[in-house]
Amino acid sequence: MLGQSHSYVVIGSGPSSVHAALTLLKKGKQVLMIDVGQKEEDFGYPGISFNELKIKLDDPYHYFLGDRLKGIIGHDHHDVFSYPPSRNFMVRGNSSPYHFALENFDPILSLNQGGLGVGWGANCARFNNEDLVSFPFLASELDPYYEEINQRIKISAPNQDDLSDHLGSLGGYPPLKLNQHEQRLFHVYQTKKTKISSNFKLGYSRMAVDNKEDSPHQCNYCVRCLWGCPVGAIYDPQQTLNDCFKYTQFEYREGYFVDSLISENGQIRGVKVHNLKNKQDEEILGEKFFLGCGAIGSGTVFLKTLSQDSRFSAEYKAKGLGTLGLMDSKVVKVPYVFWEQIGKKGNERDFQFNKLAVGYLAKKSSYPSYVHGELLTLSSLLYHPLIERLPFGSLISSKVFKFLQSALGVVTYFFPDKLNPKNRISFLNNQVKLTYEDEDVEKKEMISEVINQTIKTLFKLKCLVWPKQILTPANGSGIHYAGTIPMKKENHVLSVNSYGRTYAYENLYVVDGSSFPSLPSKSITFSLMAHAVRVANHAC
Repeated sequence: MLGQSHSYVVIGSGPSSVHAALTLLKKGKQVLMIDVGQKEEDFGYPGISFNELKIKLDDPYHYFLGDRLKGIIGHDHHDVFSYPPSRNFMVRGNSSPYHFALENFDPILSLNQGGLGVGWGANCARFNNEDLVSFPFLASELDPYYEEINQRIKISAPNQDDLSDHLGSLGGYPPLKLNQHEQRLFHVYQTKKTKISSNFKLGYSRMAVDNKEDSPHQCNYCVRCLWGCPVGAIYDPQQTLNDCFKYTQFEYREGYFVDSLISENGQIRGVKVHNLKNKQDEEILGEKFFLGCGAIGSGTVFLKTLSQDSRFSAEYKAKGLGTLGLMDSKVVKVPYVFWEQIGKKGNERDFQFNKLAVGYLAKKSSYPSYVHGELLTLSSLLYHPLIERLPFGSLISSKVFKFLQSALGVVTYFFPDKLNPKNRISFLNNQVKLTYEDEDVEKKEMISEVINQTIKTLFKLKCLVWPKQILTPANGSGIHYAGTIPMKKENHVLSVNSYGRTYAYENLYVVDGSSFPSLPSKSITFSLMAHAVRVANHAC
């Protein structure tokens, strides 16, 4: 038992949690952050490229390919690339301490300092009123908080392009340099723009990457993004956590796994944690609490808390309060060959994540019409399953692949989602279960429209797509989890109000994607951070 009571307790260290904590600290509040806080090993060598690193490391085989070559992506893998085995910030849902039961949903979680934010793709976007149609506030209410996040992190973005109306005004640094493939494709788009569908837009990605000239953290295009940026150019929540450490009233406790919250008379009075160092269960007391374990983790903690609350235990059994919503972006990957690049030599130095983005305006439906995609060239990847998907056998396919490598790319679409009673997180008989049926006819029609039109448009841009090569990763691969404790105008025990305060407990706030009542297609991290600042400001 830890007897001291803390004023403000922030649970988790992901992007939303650290920005909520920093906001509270700037207002002079005493803040305690509770976190599992695992850390990745730093292999150093910040100034050298991917190819140079293979020479410098004592054991490059283990670093790049993993123990017993487990890091190699097999031909039956439904993704274009995966993080290498040296990155340990991710854990599959059924392997996490929550021990989920999974039904047609394969989530990815993190127990690391910074959460999944230490390996995010760095894409940023503002939400507009169409994106927030299910939210109990307008997009203009987020504007000042977008600006505040803009000041805290470095964003590389264009002043204006064809995506500006959809992604919003962002950044202060120039966009990242395009490689030869991207430059040529962008040029073809500009020259043929009037001849392709006006629903298809191509522009620069808005990236949380330091591209400021003379910055000590400026991106040096070392082709090591997947292995963890060695110069700190890609924004990482640990950067904001370091800003929190500058305040004397900030305390960070790592090595604690949060099981549930302790309630009393409609208030949360503490956090029930498991101390991973001494293997003991403890309680940490506080006055106001900010839940930011990620939508699935926060939903699980919240459900466990309700199940232990005597006010709700009977209603829990009678009315099924043990069920929350669950959303994630449906991911579809469209590999293509840009025939102008066949046989060309790839760039030795490059940025591994996407520098170009695609937007497609789908037919009007109950979903937002804008569907966001990331255009990634594959010239800088170590290995991917498309080699084995070529119909020539491994040896010949590898040679064909080498010839095609600079011409290969993939458009990854993230489709929006909304709450559906068939997609849920439930807690019954001390077992947390994630269920996702993915049977929404309207969404399937949207996916079909977007993919078919994209194939036609890419052909006009001198790109070939083999429809049979289109990849659809398993449900949960979007990692844009949301909606487990959604915002509602009306008082509901399983929801929060427009400022993230739970209706069940007046001193408990939700700062992560749990509170989003619908899920737009755009990357949500930038908006999660902005909303977390909004919640923290209101809670003060």
